[in-house]
Amino acid sequence: MRRPRLDREQVVAAAESTVDEAGWDGLTMAALAARLGMRAPSLYNHVANVEALRAEVQNRTMIQLGRELANAAMGRIGRDGFAEMALTYRSYALRHPHRYDGVTRAPIDRDAFGVAAEPANAALSAIVRSYGVEPDEILLAQLAVFASLHGAVALEINGFFGNVVDPDRLYHSVVDAADRHLLALAAST
Repeated sequence: MRRPRLDREQVVAAAESTVDEAGWDGLTMAALAARLGMRAPSLYNHVANVEALRAEVQNRTMIQLGRELANAAMGRIGRDGFAEMALTYRSYALRHPHRYDGVTRAPIDRDAFGVAAEPANAALSAIVRSYGVEPDEILLAQLAVFASLHGAVALEINGFFGNVVDPDRLYHSVVDAADRHLLALAAST
């Protein structure tokens, strides 16, 4: 009896599942082939190599995260919009910690990743603009906000805090600090 034929979508979905279970670095052609019940060389009918596959997973993850962030920002401005986006960001990272690890590494295909990141960037840019931040300061403000949220989330995912601090309380403190930064940036212009 012949196995049903695989398509590229099934291969990439299996790669996402492999990342979810084995971590970003656990995504190998051998691991994926084992998951799919096939020989690793057969995967090359669907993807060029493991780096191309990781790029695909990285871009798809960015698209998924971007959709969630855009939905969170929709119709909101200022503190309300920023807080909702920040909570959505953390929620996504905690639900998919290994994909999150991959999406926050250096882009494998920088051009494709830039396209994949457009919805997330547009949503955050709209929220930052709603604070009244000047156009020439928006990119720096976005990067500062991202760095602060990412730092807290990455440390939480990696278990850095242990039982020393309530991660919810710490994250809300980081969100408050980022909010104050955006308010101060808008007030300084």
